[in-house]
Amino acid sequence: MTLNDIQKNVAALGFEREIEADQSFICALNRALSVIYTERSVHKSYRFFKNSVLPKSHIPILVHESGKTVTIPINAKAYSFCCCGCAEVRITKKNGVTNKSLNSDRAIVRGFADEETIIEFFGDFRYTVYDLCSFDSITDPNESSIPLYSKNREYELKNLIGDFHSVLGLPKDEDGNAIEGSNICGSILKIPYGYSGEINLDYRVCAPTVSSDEADEDIGVPKEIEHLVPLLCAAYVWLDDDAEKAQYYMSLYREGMAAVKLYATSCLDTSYHDVLGWC
Repeated sequence: MTLNDIQKNVAALGFEREIEADQSFICALNRALSVIYTERSVHKSYRFFKNSVLPKSHIPILVHESGKTVTIPINAKAYSFCCCGCAEVRITKKNGVTNKSLNSDRAIVRGFADEETIIEFFGDFRYTVYDLCSFDSITDPNESSIPLYSKNREYELKNLIGDFHSVLGLPKDEDGNAIEGSNICGSILKIPYGYSGEINLDYRVCAPTVSSDEADEDIGVPKEIEHLVPLLCAAYVWLDDDAEKAQYYMSLYREGMAAVKLYATSCLDTSYHDVLGWC
């Protein structure tokens, strides 16, 4: 279904030869799509993977006292940590020494290491180092890819899934089981740090936004609700000019949506659901 298709249908409903896709028509159409997608709750599934890089070693908290030096050998391929406070850090490797002066509530430090790498924390002030990790596995040659330790990996679903509206349930693994320890708040998905593998997420689709510049492009409306779009759009188009006509098309839309909800099946599965609470 395209914008041109909808124009022709709406014009026919109003016994008009044609109807212009002006700003008011586009607004009526986008409003209609938003309402239809909300009422029908169009669903999709999204599948992606999490490659977990587990630390070889992990020091959750290291407190540096004023005037002292704390030395940590790093016998791995990479390291990462966060500093809170006014810190002095010296990183010694085979190819030289790097000094860092940090003064932040959350200074992030990442780097590649070799078998001779040593990290020294020194300075005149008290500060705290959080989640000092070493890693034997790395995923690419960029320092920015070295992970920071966290209990969860966070995903912003609106950035990950282009047509994301809201979730239908917890993410599932390749066997269809809810991923233990995962949670979703709004559009933020959290997966336990140590989880590795397939992630499957069922979600509601947000309504497409139609532009007059894309008159011949398919909007992507599911077949089961295509016939409802011109009806509701027509109701909004004639809402001001002909209230009786608008009410008529609104009633046809309501009847059509009720029939879709009653007879159209959107999801089926073979899993057992305990409806009595005995299990």
